[in-house]
Order: sequence, then structure tokens, then C-alpha cells
Amino acid sequence: MDDTMKVSPKDVFLHLLAVITLYASAIALGTLLFQYIDYWFPALGNAYYYKEGITSAMRFAISAIIVVFPVYFLVSRMLRKAYEAEPGRINLAIRKWLAYFTLFLAAGIAIGWLVAVINKFLGGDFTTAFLLKALAIFFITGSIFYYYRAITRGEENRQAVRNFGYAVSAIVLASIIAAFFLVGSPTSARLQKQDIQRISDMSMLQSYIVNYWQAKNALPAALSDLNDALRGVSVPKDPAGNDYGYAVKGPLIFDICATFDTKGDSQSQGPSSIAYPASYGLLGGLDVNWAHPAGYHCFGRTIDKDFFKNYPTKSL
Repeated sequence: MDDTMKVSPKDVFLHLLAVITLYASAIALGTLLFQYIDYWFPALGNAYYYKEGITSAMRFAISAIIVVFPVYFLVSRMLRKAYEAEPGRINLAIRKWLAYFTLFLAAGIAIGWLVAVINKFLGGDFTTAFLLKALAIFFITGSIFYYYRAITRGEENRQAVRNFGYAVSAIVLASIIAAFFLVGSPTSARLQKQDIQRISDMSMLQSYIVNYWQAKNALPAALSDLNDALRGVSVPKDPAGNDYGYAVKGPLIFDICATFDTKGDSQSQGPSSIAYPASYGLLGGLDVNWAHPAGYHCFGRTIDKDFFKNYPTKSL
């Protein structure tokens, strides 16, 4: 078969699908590796966003890789079999154009990151996290460049190139498996979201209680006393449908309680725990910590009269 073989719609479909899934897989893998780096080398003041940001991005990257990378692998296999059956297809114009375009993108990204690395170094802002991210980018773009350079030379069927492709696939698989140890199972993710909702509800209840005390110069006897249709105040239910606990301990002291599914504190770093900021809300100008163990837990609160004043009463 000669070099003038015509490009069929099937050829266009398979080659475009292979390149698009390759780009999508590379972006998803880069995102996943970046989250690993942010997890182990967090920016200052970024601890709280471990669960909110990093694990969320990890889940999205894992989902993308699980769907897209196998498609790329299967399409590449189909193309390889087509080349073996009809060697003339190796010279298809669309194949060469897409291969060189991919080389151009990989080289451009690598050069851009190299410039950024040198700029960071000269500016004194060179950090371990940035270096590792640069290495991750160089690994991804370098792998793509190596493989597609072999394609442009007609060497993609060499055993060394194939072994390299298998090694990269193994690294992708290992990255996905390792990520599950950080993000946890879908069940643990659901339980963590429920606990985050509980803390959000209790923070809101705390504000309602303080406002009630400011207006009436007394703590509510029960949480149901906070309900006020006129002001749009409604006591929320626990995500499991249970009532939140509440007890008055003194004229200015009260407890609010809930049953938590997971552990939560300001240092948590694991799939079965939640990281809260050191202070999640204020009470009387003092930091309020929402750290809690798994199970039933009460938060003791004391209203500081120097910071919260009663509303002045007006006589009619």
C-alpha cells in the first residue's frame, strides 16, 4: 500500500479520539500529582482546605483518569492493530499532523515550566512544592514527547517504547490506587460531608442562641424557643434526622451537642477524619474550636458580656 492512502472518517475519529483522550489523561494525572504535592507540602494557612479542596480535586482527577485513560489505551491498541494489518496507514497525514502537534504542545509546556522554575529561583520564591510540581510536569510532558517522537520516526512498535508505555501506565494505576488511601471510600466521604453539615448547623445555632440572649437577657430553655417565623429562624435537624443536643449550664453558659460519624480537628490528615481551622467562628471575640471525636460530643460555650451586649429595651 502506498503513501497516498486516503484518510477515512474512521481514521479521523480514531486519531482525534486518541489525541483528545491523551490530553485529558495528562491533565487529570497532572491534577492528581499536584494534589499529592499540596497534601504533603501544604501552603501556609491551607490546612483547612485539605478536605474541602484537595480531596475534591483528587476525586475529580481519579474519575477522569478511570474513564479517559482506558479509552486512550483501547483506541491506541486499535490503531496499532490497524497499522500491523495495513502498514501503509502509518503514513496517514492526520497521524503525522497530530503527532507533531502533540510534540509541539509537550515541548511548549515543558519550556514554559522551565522558564517558571528559573524565574522562581531567581526571585527567591523557589519552594519544595513548586519544584515537585515542575518535576511532575516534566515527567508527563517528557513521557508524551518520548512516545510521540517515536511515532514520528515509525519506532512506536519497538519493544523499548512499548515497555516505556507499560511503565507509564503502571505509574498512572499506582497513582490512582494511592489516592484512594487519602480520599477514602465513597461511604467515608458521605459521612464527612454529614459531619461538616453538623458543624455548620451548630455554628448557626450558636449565633441564634447568642442573639436570643442579647434580646431577652436569658438563654433559651430549649432549642425550640429559637424558632421564629417572623425573623425566618428555624432550628435545623441533624443530617441523620435527629435533634441537636442543648443544655443550659449557667446564666451565660450552654452546651450544644451532636453525634459525629468521624473525627474532626485542626490537624486531621486522613480519609476517616476532617480538618477544621483552628478557629471556626467566634464567641465573645475568643477563638472557638470545633474539634470533636467520633460519636456523641458536646461543645461548651460561655458568652462574654464584654463583647456581647444586651439590646436596650424601649418603653412604649
